Amino acid sequence: MPAFPVHESKPRIISLRTAQIEPVASEERDIMLRIPDSRLDMLIAEDVPYIDLTSVALDITQEMGEMEYFTREDCLLCCTEEVARMMSRLDVTVTESKPSGSRIAANETFLVAQGSAGALHMAWKVCLNMFDHYSAV
Repeated sequence: MPAFPVHESKPRIISLRTAQIEPVASEERDIMLRIPDSRLDMLIAEDVPYIDLTSVALDITQEMGEMEYFTREDCLLCCTEEVARMMSRLDVTVTESKPSGSRIAANETFLVAQGSAGALHMAWKVCLNMFDHYSAV
């Protein structure tokens, strides 16, 4: 049994370097790549090394809030599972999420999260970057 999930229909390889989806020969199979937690931690640290200055300056760090991600264009969604892992590491709870591989229509909400304003602000941009770089718009 392979160490990664195998799917029989519509073979494709996802290139993490270029964030493009490339068709492959029909005898090959889809390969789901897993981004390790250490890489997710590094991305968070690059974007927010210590605190979210905006929420501290506005004195809203402990206020509870909710944020939604939606797309302006139709797209093929990717990385919702990794984003959920990132949010969990920042004490943000994902309450709704569409799975990677979902086709999303313009203006459709695909992820909803709740947490403190400080945590939501820390998660917001780094998670948005994941969607921007890896989803096929």
